[in-house]
Amino acid sequence: METNSDKNKLVFETRQASWIIAGLLFLGVIIFISGYMIGKKRAMQEFAHTVVNDSFVDQAQHSLYSMYGQSLSNEEEKPEPQAEDAITSLMSDESVAKEEPEAVEVAPAPKPVVPDMVYYAKLIGFGSKPYAENFIKRVTSLGIPAILETRVSKNKKGKTITWFQVVTQKYDSKQELERIVSIVKRAENLKDIQILSNKQ
Repeated sequence: METNSDKNKLVFETRQASWIIAGLLFLGVIIFISGYMIGKKRAMQEFAHTVVNDSFVDQAQHSLYSMYGQSLSNEEEKPEPQAEDAITSLMSDESVAKEEPEAVEVAPAPKPVVPDMVYYAKLIGFGSKPYAENFIKRVTSLGIPAILETRVSKNKKGKTITWFQVVTQKYDSKQELERIVSIVKRAENLKDIQILSNKQ
């Protein structure tokens, strides 16, 4: 026959077992939550590292592409003045060779209408279109219209590369464009944005 002390031992052991089980469950939940938080922190660090690397690669590509595009445009512009100078010198040689006996009055030719100077800025270049489109969304959310232009270049090995350049719309006032460029620089942490005119 069971005595009171045996019943108390049984109740005490049951109570101890329930406390031990509750403690183990609590410890398991704590371990799970801390493991989840550590894993989430690592995933965020890896994501941030990937974003920084992608951004750096895009900025490096932009720098290379904009330098390549600028040198290409400079090379294309150089032959034009030489051809113009050759034509002008030929015309002046012909006019010297033809001497007219009489002086003829010629009405001055109307001056050609020179289009007003307009300015635009090359903001940034990207190697992938989705990154460029995301950049345009961020800039337009600042109230600044931007245009995506597709560029095709060749690297030193002759491989054709397609890249995407974001530019501003054209402005009559250089000061207004400089103000807009400074807003974009601050918001996107950019440097060395080129401001060009339609005569460059």
